Amino acid sequence: MNGGETAHACTHCGRELDAAWKFCVWCGARVIPEERAEAMRAAAAAAAGDAGGRHHAHDEPIERHVNPAAIFALVLGILLSPLAVIFGHLALSQTARTGDRGRMPALIGTVLGYSALVLVVIVVIAWVQLRALL
Repeated sequence: MNGGETAHACTHCGRELDAAWKFCVWCGARVIPEERAEAMRAAAAAAAGDAGGRHHAHDEPIERHVNPAAIFALVLGILLSPLAVIFGHLALSQTARTGDRGRMPALIGTVLGYSALVLVVIVVIAWVQLRALL
């Protein structure tokens, strides 16, 4: 900690922070001064009609993980596999439904998968045409 300054907890992840920090080094959330955080909690409790200070499930930070199908689609897309199309569309629907991270890797994997599919079709057509000429 910095010379005598008191530490406080992150309002998002709950980890201990140095008083001089502007952002939480663990979750990246903006550090809110404790007085302002207390005022925000009190206002939210009053708006919800909760003067008793009960704990709600939405007070917990939400841990959003990266969708595994999105990573798999990206890897398959890099390997130019047409299976990336299937996993990419699966990941896109899952990320939209659940709010997981990974939309961009899924999109990239899907585009690379479609590119691989087009490449396979071109190669097959060229092979059939060359076989017909010989």
